[in-house]
Amino acid sequence: MTIMTIEVPGQSEETFVYLPSMRKVRRISSAQRADSFLGSDITYEDFERRRVADFEIESVREEEVTGEPALRIRARPVRPQSYEFVDFVVARSDQAILATDYFKRGASEPFRTLEAPRPDMVRAAGHVLPTRLLARNALRGTMTEIVITDLQVNPEIDDRLFSVGTLEQQRALE
Repeated sequence: MTIMTIEVPGQSEETFVYLPSMRKVRRISSAQRADSFLGSDITYEDFERRRVADFEIESVREEEVTGEPALRIRARPVRPQSYEFVDFVVARSDQAILATDYFKRGASEPFRTLEAPRPDMVRAAGHVLPTRLLARNALRGTMTEIVITDLQVNPEIDDRLFSVGTLEQQRALE
């Protein structure tokens, strides 16, 4: 599976997913960002890049995660999202995101948690990236484990997967 996101400053991102088993490209609209990714507890939004400018920081506090110093950063999204606020748990040593807790309006407990276990992280292209994610959905009482076996950063992508014709054809179908 290949995911391509086109980021245009000041506009919503465009996301396309290539599904090799179907030999098709699927366009994900901005309205579908919070939808379940292939029926799992992961959302399309979880694959997006996180930027400080996308959030208003409410608080920062020290904590430890499996013996590692970390910061719990509570933030509210600047744009409307499927959650009211989020807690990012960030490692002090290299700013890796160890966990993310999502909260509905007025809730004191997260409705969804995304964890990236430290032993399953790799360094690639100047980033610390997870190769395993655990997503827990408290509302559904479910958990999804995602294992990434062939992580590539900025790989060459076959022009046929996301050709202009393919992307325009998908846009016409939506």
